[in-house]
Amino acid sequence: FFFYYRIGGYTVDFCGMYGSYYEKYYVLDRVQNLWFAKILHLDDLKPFSFDPEGQVLEAEIAPLLSHRNLCRFGASGTMEKEGHRLLYIISEVAHGDSLSDLIHRKETLTGDELMQVMESLLSALESLHSQSRPIIHNGITPEKIRAWRREFGSLRLIGLSRARFSDLAPDPSSWHGQDLHYVAPERLEGGGSVRSDIFSAAAVMYELVFGARPWESELTGSTPERQAELFNEKRRSPLPIPSSRLIDIDEAKLAALRRALSFDPEKRFASAMEFLDALRGNVKSAGCPEERSEEAGSADEKASVPDTEPQEMPEEAEEKAPEQDSAPGKGFADVAGMEDIKALMQRKIID
Repeated sequence: FFFYYRIGGYTVDFCGMYGSYYEKYYVLDRVQNLWFAKILHLDDLKPFSFDPEGQVLEAEIAPLLSHRNLCRFGASGTMEKEGHRLLYIISEVAHGDSLSDLIHRKETLTGDELMQVMESLLSALESLHSQSRPIIHNGITPEKIRAWRREFGSLRLIGLSRARFSDLAPDPSSWHGQDLHYVAPERLEGGGSVRSDIFSAAAVMYELVFGARPWESELTGSTPERQAELFNEKRRSPLPIPSSRLIDIDEAKLAALRRALSFDPEKRFASAMEFLDALRGNVKSAGCPEERSEEAGSADEKASVPDTEPQEMPEEAEEKAPEQDSAPGKGFADVAGMEDIKALMQRKIID
């Protein structure tokens, strides 16, 4: 990994994290506005990162998107450094805490805040799924949902590193390294569609409501494939419905949640907007999986706040934003709390 003074037409303001195939930075444009830069090491990317023509999917997808709950696209390009082929993507900074930060701090949402989260999340997914070439996010977790000071109506869904056009064949290994609690069953079996994202969004909602992930389990198995097989076996049992809830939801919302978490993707909602309409009480949630009461379950199924991964810097970008029309900024100094973020990033390494 290398240090950069400039990335494309942007000046490096702060060096961020690095992982097995990427580096992350905060950068400034010509008028000192703060952006996020992600550098991908092309020789180290996983096969699922490429389309059949050898193009990086993340870089193909980023400029296509335009939605208030997805980060704006700034620029992209290629570089070389000491013989290494690199690709950079510049995006809007997703400020604030992730939902996993709130879960880790045991902060609960109100019923209205829960609906704000789901309306924003499902609206962002509808934008992805309704592209001329529909896009599957494939990475929805509480860590990928960020909001500034609990302003959930303007939250950002980030993390498009596993995103894929729906007309491409699913990659059977794209779920490796992910938390299986949020990965739809069909993805673990080599499939996937836009309905896989609906399952993942419902898994996030379940955790916010009950304080535990659906079918919460200690994953066992000698290989990722064996872990996935055992976990999907557990998911074929009825969905646990704990008696204790962090957020009180009505029967219509509970029915919608259960339907969205169906093992069979054909029994889920056909679209993110249909799921949202059901949460609003406008669509009957027929075909839900069988419910199992918490009181009939074992002690290890009781709701608990799970451990979460360390905070991750935003990875993705969408809609193009012209730099020359921006008012002059002061970089990190423009954003309250960014000095704390600097200190946090210096202590953490994100894989």
